[in-house]
Amino acid sequence: MGIPAGLTRLTLSGALSTGEIWASSWWETGRTPADCDDVAAAAIVGAASFTILSASARALMSTTDTLGALDLYHYTGGSGATTHGHATIGSAGTGANNHPKQIAAVMTLRTALATRSGRGRMYFPATGVTVAGTGLMNAAAVDSLVDALRSVFTVHVAGGFPPVVLSQTTSSSQPIKTIDADYVPDTQRRRRNRLTSTRHSATV
Repeated sequence: MGIPAGLTRLTLSGALSTGEIWASSWWETGRTPADCDDVAAAAIVGAASFTILSASARALMSTTDTLGALDLYHYTGGSGATTHGHATIGSAGTGANNHPKQIAAVMTLRTALATRSGRGRMYFPATGVTVAGTGLMNAAAVDSLVDALRSVFTVHVAGGFPPVVLSQTTSSSQPIKTIDADYVPDTQRRRRNRLTSTRHSATV
């Protein structure tokens, strides 16, 4: 049914060492086109809460991968954004490992609706996080990202821009109430057009 008027999509993105691009987004209400220019994006990136979020996200990433930018896209109805703001971050990951590029940590965004349309997900690259012998990611690193994302959301709620989960099926949104994550490494499929490989064959 499309995107309701008045919503803004905030997108974190970056590059992996393979040349692939990753992106993770959330939605907010309350912003106007004037709140979604380059100056507004830079103000978000410069906020103390966002600095902590950036550090927490990069701690999960390999040093060969980056958190590159924050983009704001404001919608006045339909499927296309009418206003765009961009702020460059350009910071490398700080994790000590170099896992396959599809490894991700998933943040689950929950609203008051206990239905599929009342939940959202954000995928963050977990290419550098420590993984224990149990197969689980380092709990402190994942907890730090959950708490940092919550802090950013709390600041934006206080500023009049509450984060929401968007359902394009029902063309409606619900305020985010909680954020949680487990420690199981997840996978996020990306296009393989930047990741090429030779093949080895053996005749039987």
